[in-house]
Amino acid sequence: MKTKRIYPKEWSEWHPYRKTTDVDVYYADFATDLYDFLADIPIHRELFEQDCHTREFCICLTAWFEDIISGTGIWQSFTSECKRLYGTYLPFFYLSKNYFPGEINEEDIRFLIWHHVRQMRENPVIYPEDPIIASIARELYHFLMDDYEVAPENELMQAYFNPRRTFEDFQEYRTFLEWFHFHCYFNAFNHTELATEENTTLNELAFKSRKNFLSLTTPEWLAKIFVESPQAEVLRNVKKEELSYFKITSEETEYLIADDLCDDNKKGLHIMKQSLDQRQMPKVGQTISCVLIHYNNTYWQSGPLAHCQENPALLLTIENFKRESAK
Repeated sequence: MKTKRIYPKEWSEWHPYRKTTDVDVYYADFATDLYDFLADIPIHRELFEQDCHTREFCICLTAWFEDIISGTGIWQSFTSECKRLYGTYLPFFYLSKNYFPGEINEEDIRFLIWHHVRQMRENPVIYPEDPIIASIARELYHFLMDDYEVAPENELMQAYFNPRRTFEDFQEYRTFLEWFHFHCYFNAFNHTELATEENTTLNELAFKSRKNFLSLTTPEWLAKIFVESPQAEVLRNVKKEELSYFKITSEETEYLIADDLCDDNKKGLHIMKQSLDQRQMPKVGQTISCVLIHYNNTYWQSGPLAHCQENPALLLTIENFKRESAK
């Protein structure tokens, strides 16, 4: 049974913008055709057990195809990192002499099929060199190559992934990071984390999760994708701090100055007022509990913030935090 058409609106959900262009219409139609093509290969059911799995894979493979055609560098950051770490562009697979980085390769398609099947199955054990994977990848490779010379470049995606892109501030960076972590084809299954990680916010997962390729966090991947950016050093040094307690010691026009009560080495931290809820703005002398993100030599409050009453119970909690962090 063939799926309903994949409409541009659904296709756009995998992109950092909501404006639909003729290019989006093209790739939405391409994803639909890809689904129909895959549905006509009977053995695909031995890998994709549910129709929704086939549909999602076709959208992701089309987004990968768009990435290669547009030269946005998402996939190339992965293969380049594999080459740096392991001396080969892909883990597990033997690469033929006809493998060319930055182009459509059968081996890449095999890897993507294997990765998706692993994520979709209750039993994720599957041999990368499974002959069914190889057979389907070969068919899909020829299907993609039929449009390789005519598929349009996505100029909007090229702008978002301009190698020399900069982010105006942390909020722009965080919005992009959350999209990349939960909605980019590169991280197609991260949205399932929200159902399994209780009491963890979307924002926290985007910063700390290591379920991405090569167990790198999303900030680490963005630093590799935008390695040519004038902000490359800023992106390399983005860091999510652990939940802690902070005492506000002074105030400036744009910042609150605070000491980390759980770490004697972190004094005089500059916390951007812009990142704080104006209705909960702490005053000098108050103690707060929150998570901070280090970005561009300043700190941005992220997630829930609690105002704390200074009492023996709080002092005991802080001592316990210190003890745990010292281990």
